[in-house]
Amino acid sequence: MEIRLLGPIEIIIEGRALDVGAPQQRLVLTALAADAGRLIGTESLIDRVWETAPDGARRTLQVHLSRLRRFLDDAQTDDRAPVQVLRRSGGYLLDIDPDRVDAHRFRRLVEQAHERHRSDLERVKLLAEAMDLWRGPALADLPGQWAGTVRQAWQQQYLDAVQEWTSASIRVGDVSAPLARLAAMTGEYPLIESLAAAYLRALYASGRASDALDHYAVIRQHLAEKLGTDPGPQLQHLYRQILAADPALTADPAPRPPRPTHAGRRTSCPRRHRRSPAGPPSWPTSTGPRTTRTRWSPSSTGWPGSARPPWPSRRRTGSPAATPTGSSTWTCAATPRAPSRSNRPGRSTTCCARWACRSRRSRPAPTAGPASTAPCSPAGRC
Repeated sequence: MEIRLLGPIEIIIEGRALDVGAPQQRLVLTALAADAGRLIGTESLIDRVWETAPDGARRTLQVHLSRLRRFLDDAQTDDRAPVQVLRRSGGYLLDIDPDRVDAHRFRRLVEQAHERHRSDLERVKLLAEAMDLWRGPALADLPGQWAGTVRQAWQQQYLDAVQEWTSASIRVGDVSAPLARLAAMTGEYPLIESLAAAYLRALYASGRASDALDHYAVIRQHLAEKLGTDPGPQLQHLYRQILAADPALTADPAPRPPRPTHAGRRTSCPRRHRRSPAGPPSWPTSTGPRTTRTRWSPSSTGWPGSARPPWPSRRRTGSPAATPTGSSTWTCAATPRAPSRSNRPGRSTTCCARWACRSRRSRPAPTAGPASTAPCSPAGRC
C-alpha cells in the first residue's frame, strides 16, 4: 500500500488507485499520514479536520476513524506490513512505514541530496527522483486552513528542490531536462522570482542568452502589472551578468574541501609548545645569529653562553653564605641563570624567579658555614 499526498489524495494498492471516500474522511487520512508513525493528539486532529470544531466533534472523529479502519482492512490483500490506525493514550497514529507516503519519501530524497559527500551527478539523480513524486499541487482536493498551510509549506520545499536540481544539472552540463520543467513552472508561477532566476540560468547555460533576456522582460512586466514593483536585487544582478556574459554563470564551482575525519585531525601540539624528550626546550643565545639555539642536557653543569633556563625552581634551599664584602647570598636549587641585561652597578640582580631567590641586599656577615648548594649566579653569588 502507498499513500499519495503530493497531488490528489490517493491510496495505491497493486497499481490501482482507490477512492478514499468523503472529503472529511480524506482529511482525516491526510492528517494522520502527514505525521506517519507519530502520535497525534485528539485535539490537534480535530483542529486539522475542522477550522471551527462543531458540537460532538470528538464523536464524529471516532466515526471517521472507524470507517477508515474498515476501509484499510478491506483494501489490503497481504499481511506483510499492514497499515493500521492505532489508538494510543491521548491520541491516534497511523502505523505505516514513512517511506510508503510520498511526502515523506520526497523529504528523505532531498535530505540525501544535501549530504556533503554526494557528487553533483548523484544530487541530480536524487532530486529528479524526488520531483517525479509530484503530480500537481499537494493536497489538491482538500479544503480547510490546515491543508492550505501544509500545501504552501510543501510547495516551497518543492520549489527549493527544483532550483537546487537546476544548479546541479548546470554544473554537470545537462540543462535539457531542467528547461522543460522550468518552462512549465514559470508559466504556472510567474511571480516567483527565485524560480524565474533558475530558468534564466538554465536558458543562458544552454546558449540561449537572448531568450533569457526576453524572459526577464516578461517577468518585469508581470511584476509591474500585478504587484507594481520591479524585480528584486538578485534577479537584477543576474540580468546584468547575462548582459555582460559573466563567465561565473557557467564556471564550475570550486571543489568542496573534504570533511575532516578523526584520522586527519591534529593529534600533537604545535612545534612551539612541544617539549624535547631530552629536557627543556631550547632557547636562543644572546650571541651569534638569531637562529642559533643552545639545547640543555641533563649532564650540563650550567647554561652555556647567556642562554636562559626554561623554568626556575620554586624553592629556596641552603643558608646565607658570607662574602668578603659582608653581604649575604641566598642559594637556591634552580639551575644557574644568566645575568640580565639590566645588571648594572647600583641595581638589584634577580637571578631566579621572584619566589626562588632574593635579590642582593646588605646583611651582616653570617656565622653559618658554606651554602649547601652552588650559588645561583655564574659569578658564585646573587
